[in-house]
Amino acid sequence: MIRVRAVLSVCLVWQVIMACNGGGLDTRQKADWTFMVYMGADNNLSTVGLGDLNELEQAGSDKNVNIVLQAEFSPFYTDFYCSGDGNYTGDTLRFLVTDDGDPERPTLSAGQSIGNVDMGTPETLTAFLSWAAEQYPAEHYALVIWDHGAGWKVSRLMKGAVQDETSASFMSLPDLSGAVRAAGIHLDLINFDACLMAMYEVAVEFIGTTDYMVFSEEVVPGDGDPYDTILGALKARPGISGRELTGIIVDAYHASYSYPETRGARVTKSAVEMAEVPELHSTVLAFAEAIITDFGAVSTDISLARGNAQRFETPSHLDLFDFSSLIARNLAGTQTGVAARDVSEAVTRAVIENRALGADVSHAFGLAIYLPSFSQLSVIGLTRELQRYSRLACNQAKTNAWADVVEKMVKE
Repeated sequence: MIRVRAVLSVCLVWQVIMACNGGGLDTRQKADWTFMVYMGADNNLSTVGLGDLNELEQAGSDKNVNIVLQAEFSPFYTDFYCSGDGNYTGDTLRFLVTDDGDPERPTLSAGQSIGNVDMGTPETLTAFLSWAAEQYPAEHYALVIWDHGAGWKVSRLMKGAVQDETSASFMSLPDLSGAVRAAGIHLDLINFDACLMAMYEVAVEFIGTTDYMVFSEEVVPGDGDPYDTILGALKARPGISGRELTGIIVDAYHASYSYPETRGARVTKSAVEMAEVPELHSTVLAFAEAIITDFGAVSTDISLARGNAQRFETPSHLDLFDFSSLIARNLAGTQTGVAARDVSEAVTRAVIENRALGADVSHAFGLAIYLPSFSQLSVIGLTRELQRYSRLACNQAKTNAWADVVEKMVKE
């Protein structure tokens, strides 16, 4: 599924500032943090993106915290002419975000228009990361990947995250991780402000690129992250670590949806310590090996756990802790049961922050895993989907990997 919000017509002020420092702030001295936002809003999230830009502006950069943005919006979904100032026609913009003094609406202050580039290609993301680190060096770096998202999943509409509708593109999960690696900048954290990205498969893909990862198992409500709150807290304590910032993001997200109007929503946000992910990956591989080795004896229990475990808007996404815990209890004392217990314990170590709102996600513990049933896949798309899934980093083991479990479960 995708983030959905009504598309509203907004009046905007278009202001082009040609100075590369986007407002005169001195970028020669290293800041504590550079907070990078890669916003793919050339789609039906265009107006939502402008709202988030307004939140970024309310925080504004200072000498300790650089807030840098690359964004592209959609004149198709947003009316930029209603103010009589229609200079913005869809260019990709890079700039340092500053406080524009207007809490009601965003001001598009572009340090540099780079034309209409394809935000859905890895080369564009790599170039943005390199530019941000060179122009706004800091002791710590955070990257927000902002847009539609679908975990690892590939469908007719999406694959991974970041859609550029004009360019008819969408980055795959390997594209995203490859773009970050190519930039050669180690990040303190990556935060996905995109749907359904909190998955084992996603975490494994980004091993070695970041210390922490923040994301949601469930669909993200239209408002996404509360950037004014998050960045206000960071500016108040710019010397904090990446670990502390992950907690701020998860707690602020949870609090922003904790009012009566949204308490019935399915809201999740979690953070993973990436140093724990290789061990988690090893336990999942051992779990897969145990299932394949004794498939005839355990397949019924695996199917039952798949049916009873916490699932999300995409029903083939199962909460990994809930799923493995069910198997550990039902197959206690068996090789598969022991391996399942090891997975649940590894998830507990890896997930360092987890918040969920809504009875429908009460068993969301921070990380999902892909395990569809045959009925969830089309006959035509089955082979293609399994082939694409098998190419992910988590499925490159020489022996059985999770892709082998998925294939057996949907084919036998």
